[in-house]
Amino acid sequence: MKKILLGLILLLGSSIINAQLKPEMYYHNGKVYNNAAHKHRHLMSSFEVAQNLYNQSEFLCKQYQKGKDMKVSGGVFIGVGIPALATSIIMLPMLYREGQPSNSIVGSNKAPNRWDDTHDAAWALFGFGVGLTSVGIPLYSVGLKTMKTTLSAYNETSATLTFKLQNNGLGLALNF
Repeated sequence: MKKILLGLILLLGSSIINAQLKPEMYYHNGKVYNNAAHKHRHLMSSFEVAQNLYNQSEFLCKQYQKGKDMKVSGGVFIGVGIPALATSIIMLPMLYREGQPSNSIVGSNKAPNRWDDTHDAAWALFGFGVGLTSVGIPLYSVGLKTMKTTLSAYNETSATLTFKLQNNGLGLALNF
């Protein structure tokens, strides 16, 4: 009887134990990495990130995508706003230094006055650049913070012990 009991214990103890550890993800220099493969950094594709987040929680996946969309939108606004602002900053001093264009006829009301149009366009470009840049910077920052917060929420481990029916019969399952 002792031999049979010892044989059963050895047989159960030597069975293959399957456990999946979720990879820890972190954000660095605009990319998402994990360190699941022998503690080396592995660049994750956006599909892998979305799949891991969705497996953990659909809410986390949606939050990460929302943060990513905000970051991209903010980057586009900054990318358009800063060159517009720089162009207007270069144009305005040149316009004020030159004054009226040389092709206008003094005393004639029929001469085209291109200075007014260029002046208005430079100020409009300045306002456009300031507006896009001032909206883009907070949008980019909030999106980046949302992405990082979502990844840190994913990395927090919450272990739960459940008793359920599995492929091999009844058993305890530790989910983390």
